[in-house]
Amino acid sequence: MQGWIKLHRKVLDNYLFQENRHFSKFEAWTYLLLTVNHSDNKFLLGNELIELKAGQMITSELKLMDKFNWSKSKLRNFLKLLQQDNMIVKVSDTKKTTLSIVKYGDYQTQETTTKPQRDHEETAKELRKDTNKNVKKVNNDQQCLNKETIKGIYEFFNLERKDLPQATKLNDSRKKLIKNRLEEYDEDTIKKVILKASNNNFLNGNETKFRANFDWIFNKANFLKILEGNYENEKSNFGKDKPAFKLNTNRPT
Repeated sequence: MQGWIKLHRKVLDNYLFQENRHFSKFEAWTYLLLTVNHSDNKFLLGNELIELKAGQMITSELKLMDKFNWSKSKLRNFLKLLQQDNMIVKVSDTKKTTLSIVKYGDYQTQETTTKPQRDHEETAKELRKDTNKNVKKVNNDQQCLNKETIKGIYEFFNLERKDLPQATKLNDSRKKLIKNRLEEYDEDTIKKVILKASNNNFLNGNETKFRANFDWIFNKANFLKILEGNYENEKSNFGKDKPAFKLNTNRPT
């Protein structure tokens, strides 16, 4: 079967598509085709200027897992399959995941170039409108994701803190601390540092009266020291080695 039909992005808002379900691979692939950018565009993500080409989108594994109702392993295997078949290019960093549809124009090229100029102008106008709407949606989704991630890290700290002081309020200062660390590390690394701190004798006050609180742990310098293992249990006094145990070899006469 040859030829193609136009499928408007409004189909994403249809009640049939909105049905809560586990996506099939085809549905997930169709979703990617419908949500990537129509044309080249630029927008700000935090303080970073992002340039997107037609056929690209900014997203995250968490967002796609939630949308497809999939586990992390299933999503990663799906994206790996698409990459192996040269259908997408996936680039990830600590802040975002960029997906690019390979040969995106093959899915969008019109079958005829002899349409009237007025129709061409209307089409271009709709494309610009949809592109701006899509970029705005990406920004809004990213902001919601950031808020949920920050709240999740805060709650994870209080859940796993053990003898560390409880963080009683998620104020603007602590939100900023978490956000700053998210700009440097992924969520899993941040949770790893929280667990390292909560299981550390020195930071929990078991060796001295000092107890590391939320703000101290999320300080940039202290966070890095914990991550690099400066406060491991076999060490004390901020990383100085304890004296090694010596076996008494003197025998009674």
